[in-house]
Amino acid sequence: SNYTFADIVGKVSGYTTTSIDGVPVIWCHKNTATLEVRDHIKGDIARILLYVYCRWGQPNLYTNVTGSKLPAMDSDDNTNNGIRAIDNLETLLRWCKEDPVDGWEMGRNDQTENVQGNRNVFIDYPEFAWQIFGMTPPEDMVTPTNTAPTITASSNNTAYGTVTLIDNVITAIPAAGYEVGGYTVVSGQATVVQDGNVFTVTAQSDCHIRIHFVPRSTVTLSFSAADPISGYAGDAFTLPQATAPEGCEFIGWCTEKVAETASLPTYYQAGNSYIVKESIHLYALYSYSKEVEDETADYVKVTAAPADWSGDYVIVYEPAGYIFNSSLASPNTRNNYKAVTIQNGRITAASGDAYRVTVAPCSKGYSIRTTAGLYIGNSSVNSGLGASATTPYANTFTMNDDGTVRITASGGTTFRYYTLSTQRKFIYTNSTSASYADICLYRKDLLRLCTFYSTELCPHTDTKEILTPATCEADGTLTVVCNACGKALSHVAVPATGHSFTYTHAGDAHIVGCKNCSYTMTQNHSFTNGTCICGATEAIKPTVDASIKIYHTLNLANDISVTFAVPKTALSAYDSYYLECTLPEYEGNRLTSTSTVQIAPVLNGSYYYFTLTGITAVRMGDMVEAVLHMTKNGAEYISSTDSYSVATYAYAMLSGNTDSKMLALCADLLRYGAEAQRFKGYRTDSLVDANMTDVQKAYLSDTEALTFAATDSFLGDLENPTIPWVGKTLDL
Repeated sequence: SNYTFADIVGKVSGYTTTSIDGVPVIWCHKNTATLEVRDHIKGDIARILLYVYCRWGQPNLYTNVTGSKLPAMDSDDNTNNGIRAIDNLETLLRWCKEDPVDGWEMGRNDQTENVQGNRNVFIDYPEFAWQIFGMTPPEDMVTPTNTAPTITASSNNTAYGTVTLIDNVITAIPAAGYEVGGYTVVSGQATVVQDGNVFTVTAQSDCHIRIHFVPRSTVTLSFSAADPISGYAGDAFTLPQATAPEGCEFIGWCTEKVAETASLPTYYQAGNSYIVKESIHLYALYSYSKEVEDETADYVKVTAAPADWSGDYVIVYEPAGYIFNSSLASPNTRNNYKAVTIQNGRITAASGDAYRVTVAPCSKGYSIRTTAGLYIGNSSVNSGLGASATTPYANTFTMNDDGTVRITASGGTTFRYYTLSTQRKFIYTNSTSASYADICLYRKDLLRLCTFYSTELCPHTDTKEILTPATCEADGTLTVVCNACGKALSHVAVPATGHSFTYTHAGDAHIVGCKNCSYTMTQNHSFTNGTCICGATEAIKPTVDASIKIYHTLNLANDISVTFAVPKTALSAYDSYYLECTLPEYEGNRLTSTSTVQIAPVLNGSYYYFTLTGITAVRMGDMVEAVLHMTKNGAEYISSTDSYSVATYAYAMLSGNTDSKMLALCADLLRYGAEAQRFKGYRTDSLVDANMTDVQKAYLSDTEALTFAATDSFLGDLENPTIPWVGKTLDL
């Protein structure tokens, strides 16, 4: 998008990050149209921009330039909007200095010259970047004629994680169950900036940086209505679904309990990822609907006779949109009405509340009371509208077929609306004249269906508890309740007292039963002096002797073998010992099982040696876990686990060795192992050469392409290779 190069990380917020293979490579801030790249290519960018600035005369290097001051376009140009290419001159020169020219950039410059005949002078002489602006280059400027210090990177334990070094950038690759815990400058002087698993090193001298890997913290994500999930701190867990109680809907998960509320609380949806930094319990959030009383509710037209006419109403003459004015101190008067708006069979509370009447049961019917506090009715057979502050009038209510309501007073008159223009009013009348119109009732809709949310509900899972004791009899019963909400679920014939218990060993637990009834439960073992009541014996784990150190040697002869060595003095206190090696077993790309090999010691000088033989080419990437088993006075002891593989050795040598023959040997070893994996179809999703860098691949010996017919059943040259390392022993 022609964004301007700039420093973003630590300067602004709201930027986005792009990663490749889990490593951040680009940071983009759209609001300011700026872009930052990884530290180890910032110098490359600066020198490219300087080349374009000088070679093509583009003036908008670090300042914005209007279109009128831009040079004319060549035929193969598209556009130049005049926006500066980099934020400022200080950033340009700092990038050029902090990321000096490396071997890759020099090699690319050479290849460019081979193609187009010229070079980027700022790669050969990066100090020119200062001189063209009339400035003095820094004294500590690293140039191709002023070689940068050598950086060495290592892991504190290759079983915990490995490292790669490209230029001055160390990338840490933790093993499963481990994470980066920091770094140490073992030797030399250097400034190290850590960004997650990436370490950028600015070396003041030859230096050695050791990356520390540590075990990841385990965490548990537990739920009120789902099985718990365990993993590592910082992992993203997928939130499960939950079963909702009848009449409810599961919404998601909350970090806190939520009592009944009409406002939707903050929650996390099932199926989404949730990053767990420490163990936490989540509560299932449910939604449900129920009727609530609402004093601000509208008045709704009565269209069917209720079982009980009690409630608040407005009396309506619908054709004109008039309602009876019950606020009058003398309601028996002309024009005793108010005009209102009726929409969709509703009258708003604001229009009706001041003029409503309250209907309540009384002797021989219902009373009608106005907002002025008067009881209305008519005990006479003549037309009129009686009102009393103390004495209720009796009325009866009948629903007409046309949706109108007949309110009949005790005297036999009917409450109607008089439509003559000179006498408009609501009145009780015995007249059947067409001038008197029937009325409708609109009732206050106090009960409204609302949605509520709560974590306090329970779907009543199989987690139950027996609360009420009973004797151990065939007809004894107990109340079973839900542990989560305490609600009684059922009564079952499972006595709680008077049992005659039996205990049956069942693996990691035992089953408790009763001889006299159907009571049964599963219970964890409880050991006394090493024995459980069910007969299970406690397995005593060997003691770990952390002082025992295992050293390993890789032997490349007719086949590949690993020799583990332990100093003779370290085992002098033990009666017997052997080494147990555990190897993974794969079928294709699927881990199916593990196998173990017990190896007896061979004493040679001051060391006991344990040699694991028969490591084939396809198994170079398989991690061997070695544990020394020892006995002393009948007690068992073990060493810490030593993890090792041929690939571990090869990558360590490629990262920390300068011998060209050794580098070629290790690179060829990894390539041969990968070709063997492909040929055998063994772990092709994890080829041993997959993590080789371009620099490491450059150490490979020349290879000869072999062509085989489709009918060949095997590749003889791969089955019986001629390798120039027969008889060599490589020691760590």
